Amino acid sequence: MANLNLASLSIQIVVGLIVSAPALWYVGKWRVGPEKAKFTDAIWISVLGIFINAVIGSFVGGGMGSLLQLLVNLYLIKNYFETDWVNSFIISIAAVVLVFVVFTILGVLGVLVLT
Repeated sequence: MANLNLASLSIQIVVGLIVSAPALWYVGKWRVGPEKAKFTDAIWISVLGIFINAVIGSFVGGGMGSLLQLLVNLYLIKNYFETDWVNSFIISIAAVVLVFVVFTILGVLGVLVLT
């Protein structure tokens, strides 16, 4: 059983707020509308998701822990954005794709600037 490191958890929360909260908010606005997908909701989803996932990862490992973490994240999106399970899944996947695309573009721009 892993130990929860508070410094590591704090860094994860800060990075999660910078990276995942804007992506969740943007995709949530697109999928369920701006009246349901508030930026503060995206912040709470990110903070609670990171914290709960760290706790789950400390006690339950492997595939079962990953499945439980996925269900927790989908549940948070479902409740905070007031949507159904399908939309929460779509928001989750689209947010991951958006973050990947943004970081890929930033990486390519960084390589171009350095060369």
